[in-house]
Amino acid sequence: MQNLLLALLLLVSLPTFAETIEFSEDELATETVLPVFDKTQVVKNRTISVSKRFELGAGAGVNMTEALYNNLILNISGAYHFDEIHGINVNATLTGSGLSAMGENLAQGIGMQASGRKLDASRAPSVKYLVLGNYQLTAYYGKISVSKQTTMNLSLYGLAGMGLVGFDDTTNLAMSFGFGQKVYFTKELALRLDMRLITYQGPDVTTTTDNLEPGGPKLTSDDLSSTNFFHTHLTLGLVYLL
Repeated sequence: MQNLLLALLLLVSLPTFAETIEFSEDELATETVLPVFDKTQVVKNRTISVSKRFELGAGAGVNMTEALYNNLILNISGAYHFDEIHGINVNATLTGSGLSAMGENLAQGIGMQASGRKLDASRAPSVKYLVLGNYQLTAYYGKISVSKQTTMNLSLYGLAGMGLVGFDDTTNLAMSFGFGQKVYFTKELALRLDMRLITYQGPDVTTTTDNLEPGGPKLTSDDLSSTNFFHTHLTLGLVYLL
């Protein structure tokens, strides 16, 4: 009991022995220094290395915002990777021929009973191909677990560029922005999924003097007013690293 009381007295008396220590301002730090890394390496020992390599691919997809014409598309692509992050991509797209289901209905007057007219969009110039050059920025490289024993490498990237859109009788400039993902089956073969927003100027089939009634001659781009189009392409395909 005496020892406990003595310990309590010592604890209570400790503040009386506190001493204020003052430092000269010249001795105090006035700046901070952070470590600088000249060579930052995010991923070491990559399973899939694309630096200084070419890439070839092919695939198919849909134009998700095309109403009047066949929205199926086929594409081939080529790319060169300057390093693991930066690269260029060239993509050529062919569009399907003919009208969509909605386009066929409008050509027969279905959905236009109130006006008593028909609209045959096949008489107007339509997009035949797209050729686009894009800058490709790989923003992420990693792995996904397919099962407890199986993992697959993947990369996520952004795309931005421009090129040409070809109609039946003219060619215009086009711009594209998008993103995509590649999932690798082997060190060379991968599944590629792209979504791109493509914008260009072209003939507007809804502005013509004869309303594009069926049976008439095919019109040219000069016969129609121009408008800006915004389309979304979703494509899936295979790519191979050389």
